[in-house]
Amino acid sequence: MATNATQMACVTLGYTEYLMPMSSAVRLVELMGKAVKCQKEYDGNRFKYLFGEPVSVELASILMKDIVMPEGTSLQPVRKSTPRLLKGG
Repeated sequence: MATNATQMACVTLGYTEYLMPMSSAVRLVELMGKAVKCQKEYDGNRFKYLFGEPVSVELASILMKDIVMPEGTSLQPVRKSTPRLLKGG
């Protein structure tokens, strides 16, 4: 039996989990796998960025039957957001 259901995934970045479609999760893990943590410091004139350690990234496939909505809420369509770019200093 075929289904149109979107395959979902849980991506863990550090200690926080995010639920999203598998196709988005794969792209996110691919990108974050190239990232390192940094610490932003202001020296009085400009920001400097201290290079850190790699980001902890995990991906898990989620069964639709395991997704539970909080009581009193209904499933809303995921809004498409436009990424905002922050200007570096």
